[in-house]
Amino acid sequence: MLNIYPYKSRRRFETTGRSGGINVDQTWTVKTQAIGKSQWAESPYLLANEWICANIAQFLRLPVPPFAIVQKKNRRTAMFTSYSYDGDIKPDDVIPQKLYDNFPAACAGIVVFDMLVANCDRGKQNLQVDVPANPHAFYLIDHERALFYIYAKEGIKRLESRDDRLGVTDGDSSRNEWHCLVELIDDAQLFIPWLDKVHDMPAWFIDDICDEVGDIALTRPECEAVKSFLKERRHKLDHLITTHKTRFPLINNWPPIF
Repeated sequence: MLNIYPYKSRRRFETTGRSGGINVDQTWTVKTQAIGKSQWAESPYLLANEWICANIAQFLRLPVPPFAIVQKKNRRTAMFTSYSYDGDIKPDDVIPQKLYDNFPAACAGIVVFDMLVANCDRGKQNLQVDVPANPHAFYLIDHERALFYIYAKEGIKRLESRDDRLGVTDGDSSRNEWHCLVELIDDAQLFIPWLDKVHDMPAWFIDDICDEVGDIALTRPECEAVKSFLKERRHKLDHLITTHKTRFPLINNWPPIF
């Protein structure tokens, strides 16, 4: 999905060709604004959760704002930064049914993605849209509570607790889980292309994105645990959907894959 982001430009640089003339292509200094989220005691897995999830969403071609990890002198200053709409027209919270009406396939993709990363916080405020009543663009934000969740030294335990669950919201069991899009899905066929994408996610890609943040946000056992979690879970999502069909009350005709 193509995303167009507004920008601010203050200066244009014209390059000179060998003959002394101005080249057709021009270079601009482009300035954008970003929101930075730092890791703190109340959310010690923030950097890892945000970085891994944003990379996976990007791999699946789900719309996430441009992102990066930035720091000053040492990793204690590291922040997860993503594009900010402040100063432009800031997107609004989603109206789930309106988003599904306009983007049914993409909504199924969001559900598959959130199951993959055990994201328990896909409320209306974590899907931003341009026009709530008739959206033409939307963006996934805020994955702080996915994967390891937010409690120090409890990350591996949290991954293990989601092994046989959809993992799309918090609660003691899957029957207590809620997600702003899950109960709107009315066609199981929409899941299949997204499951194919997840199945095709390379092991090296998972290793890379986990290792990239491992040195600044995770212990070695935690880094290895999330690698194993994602590698195994990418191949069991169809089984999880099958064993939790009651979570999708609007789907009546299930294809043989489920």
